[in-house]
Amino acid sequence: RTLFLLAGHLTVLSVHGLAIAAGEVREFCRSGPPLYDVWHALIARGTPWAVAFTRLEPNWVIAVGTLALIVTLLRLRDRELLFRRFLVFHSTMSIIRLSSIWVTTVPGTNPSCAGRVMSSDQLGERALTLTVDAIGIDHRWLGLGADGVTCCDTLVSGHTSMLMITAGLLLMSYRHRVIRGFVWGVTAVALIATASPGRHYTVDV
Repeated sequence: RTLFLLAGHLTVLSVHGLAIAAGEVREFCRSGPPLYDVWHALIARGTPWAVAFTRLEPNWVIAVGTLALIVTLLRLRDRELLFRRFLVFHSTMSIIRLSSIWVTTVPGTNPSCAGRVMSSDQLGERALTLTVDAIGIDHRWLGLGADGVTCCDTLVSGHTSMLMITAGLLLMSYRHRVIRGFVWGVTAVALIATASPGRHYTVDV
């Protein structure tokens, strides 16, 4: 059963990577003016407490959360059940995410997306790069060069999906109030940091 879910998960991630890569070439996503965002406006004005959140890198929080989840998997007796839940939750969020991204054409928040040009022969490598990164493997280890920030992948944020899945699984595994409060607090701060200019709109989170 676990192998079946793992195979399905990899299939979903492959389709997800292809859909995101194909969506990056949409003209309005690349060249459309960024939408107005109240939170982005506060950061642009230099509001100290808002700017403070931009200094946090959500990827580091996800990396620490993933490490904590791996440790949890190793110490629990029901590790296989927890792993299955991860596969199901992540696959479900990936399907929801690629569907919502395709039905909503929203301009990206990162200026580097404006100059993004991708030919049809680069699409396959870009899709593979995004798929490998989603699995948790650095694409550079495999010699893949189609890197760069993802564009046109706003609704819903991939960081939000991963943060909520990791937090949810950790909360399922631990009942101690201090641990649960810490998980909630760090996740909330990371979600706010995700909604920063060059990353995501507030509505993405």
